Amino acid sequence: MSWHERLYRWILHLLPAHFRENYEDEMARAFAEMQRRDGAWIAWIHACLIWHCLP
Repeated sequence: MSWHERLYRWILHLLPAHFRENYEDEMARAFAEMQRRDGAWIAWIHACLIWHCLP
């Protein structure tokens, strides 16, 4: 697991527990896959866009 993935997992803990319980693993898996496929910077840009849309 890269430091990007560890940091992203840590940031996920800022989300409400009920949301994390349902989506944390899926979000972390999607981030890791995107990072491997497109690179870390693209993964972070996508993550920021997604976080901006969260309630």
